[in-house]
Amino acid sequence: MQPKIRLILESMTIFERNRFKKFVASPFFNEDSTLVIINNYLCKRLKRKQSWPEKEVIWRQVANSEYNDVKCRRYLSDLNLLAERFLVVSFREASEELFYTRLLPLLRERDLSKHFVAADRNLKRAQDKRQLQNAGFHLSRFRAEYQDHLFRQKEGLKRSRNINLQAADYHLDLFFIISKLRLYAETLNYTTILNLQIKLPLINLLLSWLPQSPYAENEIVNIWTAVINTFLAEEPEHDFIKLQQLLGEHQQLLSKEELNELYIYVINFAIRKINAGQADYYHSFFKIMMEMIQSGVALYKGSLAPWHYKNLVSAGIRLQKFKEVKDIISNYSKYLPDEYRQNAESYNLAKLLFAEKKYEEVISLLHSVEYQDVFYVLGSKLLLIQTYYERNEYEALDFLIASFAAYLRRTKEIPKARAKQYNLTLKFIQRLLKIAPLENEKRKDLYQKIKASQGVADKAWLLVKCS
Repeated sequence: MQPKIRLILESMTIFERNRFKKFVASPFFNEDSTLVIINNYLCKRLKRKQSWPEKEVIWRQVANSEYNDVKCRRYLSDLNLLAERFLVVSFREASEELFYTRLLPLLRERDLSKHFVAADRNLKRAQDKRQLQNAGFHLSRFRAEYQDHLFRQKEGLKRSRNINLQAADYHLDLFFIISKLRLYAETLNYTTILNLQIKLPLINLLLSWLPQSPYAENEIVNIWTAVINTFLAEEPEHDFIKLQQLLGEHQQLLSKEELNELYIYVINFAIRKINAGQADYYHSFFKIMMEMIQSGVALYKGSLAPWHYKNLVSAGIRLQKFKEVKDIISNYSKYLPDEYRQNAESYNLAKLLFAEKKYEEVISLLHSVEYQDVFYVLGSKLLLIQTYYERNEYEALDFLIASFAAYLRRTKEIPKARAKQYNLTLKFIQRLLKIAPLENEKRKDLYQKIKASQGVADKAWLLVKCS
């Protein structure tokens, strides 16, 4: 098991680790010089991309005596606590809004009236500058308005206190409503995917009250209501379109994390429709994915998830947008995490070449790259089998199928459900190979069996080969 201090240090950027070194060296936060030495040593190794040292090696940096496991563990534990505190302090410093929100009650309790008024003004200025109108904004605004009420009450400014209470109540309501709708949307998503039964007692009351409430026209409330309706409405297509329009019009009111989450709901709706046989939704899927990537919404810490990259390429190939797909593969691969980039780029390029029927290039490319990720290995092995099938090279095909089946049996890292999918596909390919060209009834029978089967890898290709 990796020590917690290793995980937290590795999660930091070089800039953050340099700041953390100053943090640990500050007597205000840390009075143990041993922790300074250990932290400098560990950060130095991480900067040089050296392996994580054993505890005995760490001990030798601070002591000439025999290794003491209890003391060494305590040092590492204390350093981890400092790292956690550093993250909190850094977050507060980075968020002007959070800083002033925490500052207001402290100033009020100390009767620092001038400081309070200035901090309250700075907080509202910071909130207006960010333009967000999400649940977090309303919670922050509620706290500010309520602190302002308490301040005025303490100062004897009785006549205006009701204004602050009304404003506080307004923001508290919106914080609750938006948070509740967001939670319900997530609940519906999980119940759809995992077939779970989760009950939220107040949600039906809230949904029936909202259309007649003072908050019915709130943009963020409408966005989350549209998400919920894509799961519950009798004709959810209207809400699917409405959700896309609302997101396009009000992106500035939401954080990047929330936008990503909301666009995933849009994508999942399109996927559900595609899985239900409505191929027209490939156009929506492709358009939404392109918008997500081009706007930066799909990027997390500057990186593009390999599955977003793969799904976009797959949708583009399905729509035969080969030129656009080629540009996507070359232009967006730079956003992929380093450890996935080469595998993802070569595999998706091979998929494009296969769609273009450039089978020689597919074989050459797949043989030139050693795939590290097990899921790319699976995809590349199936793609190679499909390529040899298209070339009618049946002797090589028999060998590849047997080799792939053996790989599925002996590779323990492959989830059982995924191995089952590929084994089922291999089984159908073998049955397809045994059908003579004029045996149309057998081909139709196999087509129906494939169509009725669940969890078949690249089912669409198999159905085309049987038709």
